[in-house]
Amino acid sequence: MPTQNNPEHNKYFKLVDQIYGIERMMVENQLLLAYKDNINEETSDQLIAMVDSKMIGFEEGKKIKKKVFNVLVECLQNVSRHAEPEKGKDHESSILLIGRNENSFFIITGNMMNNDKTDYLKEKIEHINNLKPDEIRDKYKELMSNMEFSDKGGAGLGLFDIARKSANKFEYDFRKLSDKKTYFTLKVNIPVSAAA
Repeated sequence: MPTQNNPEHNKYFKLVDQIYGIERMMVENQLLLAYKDNINEETSDQLIAMVDSKMIGFEEGKKIKKKVFNVLVECLQNVSRHAEPEKGKDHESSILLIGRNENSFFIITGNMMNNDKTDYLKEKIEHINNLKPDEIRDKYKELMSNMEFSDKGGAGLGLFDIARKSANKFEYDFRKLSDKKTYFTLKVNIPVSAAA
């Protein structure tokens, strides 16, 4: 054990404080899951299974749980299809946080992306945030009937589906890390009362 007046001791207690802070944050936000690593099809299935087992303790009805799972699947697909990390850089791994606060469940995802795609994505998110719920539903139906799908999905259909199911505006952040890369985070809130 490090002695009180050396740097190793201070480093140890700083780490303990950070761990305690994370634990408090997890308790206060009823965090079901915190994950940091690459997200692909295989890990997505594992994460969905973990969330399924964690949600057993919550009293919400089947309808709200189904919404949470549907939004979670779309969020994970978006990350697995569109994340663009540089190989060998652990700090560029994707993240997933799922929790429950007083009024809603929330899902937060984060992933690296190329800078040349951020303006387009920001415009798309802002466009969706400015639409009314019935406009989102109509646009989703239009995209569903006219869309050609690729291995990258369907030109924003996932975001419209998430917005339609969550009935909330997206919260997001683009943090430029270099001349080539930006870290993108998206928070989706799924109200409990609307679908209980």
